[in-house]
Amino acid sequence: MPRYYFHMIDGVKVFDPKGMALPDAHAARQQAKLTARTFRRNMSGEGFKVRVTDETGRIVYEAQSDDEN
Repeated sequence: MPRYYFHMIDGVKVFDPKGMALPDAHAARQQAKLTARTFRRNMSGEGFKVRVTDETGRIVYEAQSDDEN
């Protein structure tokens, strides 16, 4: 199963060193959206994004803090 990495970017980059094994890029996008929603509730309006990369470092998705989906 491929591994995806969820990096938080909010002025500072926080890299995910372990990642998460997920079936495909679609599942990684869904996880990124869930992570963004969770952080949005806890960060009181501060802007950030969750950047998802695959095992090769290729960006497969970015979820913005203001994404509603």
